[in-house]
Amino acid sequence: MDTRVDLGKRYAAVLALLLAIACSGLAAEPLQRGGITEKIEPVPRAQMPVPMAQPPVCANPSVTLAYTTMENGTVKLTGTVANRGTLALTVPVEVQYVMNVSYPPKTYSQVGISEELCTQSFQGLTPGQIVTVDCSYRIPDFAAWLPDRPPHLPTRPPAQPTDAKRLFTLRAVRTDMAPFTPAQDCNPGDTQTSVEFSYRTVAPATVN
Repeated sequence: MDTRVDLGKRYAAVLALLLAIACSGLAAEPLQRGGITEKIEPVPRAQMPVPMAQPPVCANPSVTLAYTTMENGTVKLTGTVANRGTLALTVPVEVQYVMNVSYPPKTYSQVGISEELCTQSFQGLTPGQIVTVDCSYRIPDFAAWLPDRPPHLPTRPPAQPTDAKRLFTLRAVRTDMAPFTPAQDCNPGDTQTSVEFSYRTVAPATVN
């Protein structure tokens, strides 16, 4: 057996081991070059992009309502209906103002007075389109406005025989009165909104 070959193999194995140790030390320890210490920073792993939430693919008719009251009992209503979705609303739509009356302690349903005040129809809405619908109504038995809660009282005082309420509702519906499909309205909760006014009548109500 040639001992020189055996020694050469051992020498090569030891040299490879020393080289591996030296390389691992270079990755962990700073390097000295010309009196300047250089630190080898690990290469950061590429970050995966965060997927963006995509808006639903549908139409979304949405209504808003603003108002102005006048001293003679007139209520001026300004409503809008807008398509806040990504698809066009292609079915005929009608915007309606509905008024209900309550004479406490009787509720709106107990009094049973409901009147459609103003309507406007149009043939669908493109994405982002806004339509404004105005309506004006003068309360016939109006004497004075009542606050919902006087500032100096924690709650309203008991209702008087001459107290009344009017509820004005703005809603967007299909002209054929069928419900919107999910593709035609992906947020059904914003197709209707209301505002309520308390007032004193000129005489006690005589609703049976």
